[in-house]
Amino acid sequence: MKNTHPVIYLVIDAGGEEVEDFKKLYPVDWCQDRINKTDLPYVDPVSFLAWIETNRVKNLGKTFEQISQEYIETLNASKGDDK
Repeated sequence: MKNTHPVIYLVIDAGGEEVEDFKKLYPVDWCQDRINKTDLPYVDPVSFLAWIETNRVKNLGKTFEQISQEYIETLNASKGDDK
């Protein structure tokens, strides 16, 4: 597929309303940038697992959330280098 991005976000802002049930989100959109604090990141799981393996020693003792955030920051930094 052409023009893919390493990380995309599921934009889940429901007009500023707090939504507690994922099934009640409508409509939802995907975006290459985080629009709202509540947007959920999606990354290619194969690339993510390969990155975790490559950085195995560096990631020791970190939570999954910390590792995930570092991966997304790495992707966003490399996206900025392409500009």
